[in-house]
Amino acid sequence: MIGNNAIGKVAELEFNLIALRRGYACLWPSVDIHGYDCVIDCNGRLYRVQIKSTSTVHKNNRGYREVKFTCSRGRQGGVPYDCGDFDFLVCYSHALKKWWIIPIEETPIANGQRGLSVYPDKKESKYTKYENAWHLFD
Repeated sequence: MIGNNAIGKVAELEFNLIALRRGYACLWPSVDIHGYDCVIDCNGRLYRVQIKSTSTVHKNNRGYREVKFTCSRGRQGGVPYDCGDFDFLVCYSHALKKWWIIPIEETPIANGQRGLSVYPDKKESKYTKYENAWHLFD
């Protein structure tokens, strides 16, 4: 069985592959001490990106599929991010093979919260417009 750390690294590598295919350069810090996983260069613009992933999908009490992401640092989610730590939160569901590219100001991090849920079956969901929103980097 693959552990949580490895699941996260797989998502980072998949993000890197997609970004490269789209013509973006990916820069990875040599030490993991910043509030972001990588920096992507999109036509000369640099964006700090934090990548979160999960392999779990839940059903909520209304029957919608819910994908939950922890938006904090550390194994136990003990330290919240600040809005200045990165520019985009990129969330990936391994089970659904779906990406959400969300500007930091649209995340719960802006309100000091540490979690984010997306509802892939719910058309009026807050984050629906960010599913596969790679164009935000252009």
